[in-house]
Amino acid sequence: MPPAPNAYLTTLLRSLHVRSLSQDTQRLLSSSAYLLTLLSNPLNISLLTSQLLHAPAIWTGSIDLRFCLRIVNLFRSAAIEIVGHEEALNKKDSEHERAFAPESARRQEKLGEHTQLQKEEWMDAVIKGASGRDTAPPWKQALVLAGLLIGFEGNGRGTLRASARRTLVTALLTRINAAVLDATGHADVGAHAIALVLNYTWALLDEREKARLDWDVSTRYCLFTLAS
Repeated sequence: MPPAPNAYLTTLLRSLHVRSLSQDTQRLLSSSAYLLTLLSNPLNISLLTSQLLHAPAIWTGSIDLRFCLRIVNLFRSAAIEIVGHEEALNKKDSEHERAFAPESARRQEKLGEHTQLQKEEWMDAVIKGASGRDTAPPWKQALVLAGLLIGFEGNGRGTLRASARRTLVTALLTRINAAVLDATGHADVGAHAIALVLNYTWALLDEREKARLDWDVSTRYCLFTLAS
């Protein structure tokens, strides 16, 4: 029988704080993506998100664009899983089920091992973790938020309500703009990470949202796309 999510979280957090071999990094990232979809306590989701942005086990050594893309994909895949589970749950609902089982009991039975949170509650917990008290550099935060936006809104999914999308996009644009001004540590990686984020999210932003980017950000993006 697999460990309960909270016990699994304790074990994973311990592993994230131990410098590991490079071959262990993908295992830790995969385990984190999986656990993010299981946890139902928003505080634990925020905690895991925050620790992922600081963990010595995954941020030690060479950090390049391929690694940054892995962080984006971690949160993208978790968001897609949350959406898929919620859609499957809603599809199974029927008038017959509602007539014969209390809402809370029926929902608990069908949730199984997945989080009990609605996708927008889950999203809020991740955003809080990325931008919480132990704040990571804005370019790292942007990787998380980009993953959420791609997972929830990419490929025509458009799963977020307008207010939730506004919250997510505002958080992402704020971190992108801040990252351009942030010159502390990993400056080169940070600049390339922001170009990566824009490359993958540009088509998901409308014109009014793009207009909220600082001029320097737009210039960096244009140079990046021309170079690539």
